[in-house]
Amino acid sequence: MQILELNQRETYLQPIVQLWEENVKVTHTFLTEEEIQNIKQYVPQAVEHVQHLCIALSEKGKLLGFIGVADQRLEMLFIQVNARGQGIGKQLLRYAIKNWLYNLKD
Repeated sequence: MQILELNQRETYLQPIVQLWEENVKVTHTFLTEEEIQNIKQYVPQAVEHVQHLCIALSEKGKLLGFIGVADQRLEMLFIQVNARGQGIGKQLLRYAIKNWLYNLKD
């Protein structure tokens, strides 16, 4: 697995939005399909404007997850549904703590 910080986000924007939607449908069962679609329209803007964005890629280049941090706050963390439980979120979170979440180091 490879963790990359994205400065240019256009290449991964659509896969990130797709991963977000698939994940939300599984984990946010309290939301209706209509609510998910309403929120989805704001996801690209959130991804584009979050201060720090990292993705986790498989050896084959498949998007496994992403994390976004702004002002030393975790703003987003989503893992591919079929990749959950493999430590990907933990690795992304450790990367974020090391690089941007300074107040969580102690």
